[in-house]
Amino acid sequence: MVFALQSGTPAAEELAALYAGGCPLGEAELRRAASAVERAGGRDWAQTQACDRMAAAMDHLARAVPDPAEAGDLLLLAELVTRRSR
Repeated sequence: MVFALQSGTPAAEELAALYAGGCPLGEAELRRAASAVERAGGRDWAQTQACDRMAAAMDHLARAVPDPAEAGDLLLLAELVTRRSR
């Protein structure tokens, strides 16, 4: 959200306008906000950040637990969380 708001794009302006009212957003406004975040690059940024952190975590885990079989479930869970689409 913060990345999208700071992107300097028309979508960022739309997103800021949606939140400027200070009232809770309704369903239609939430959909517009989600679309604006996507168009402003917020989702891509978040996915990149998640992948970078996943890679670092896997590196730390590999050093802490040398046997990958012992860390398998944890790695699968981390992969699921970082790769989910919704």
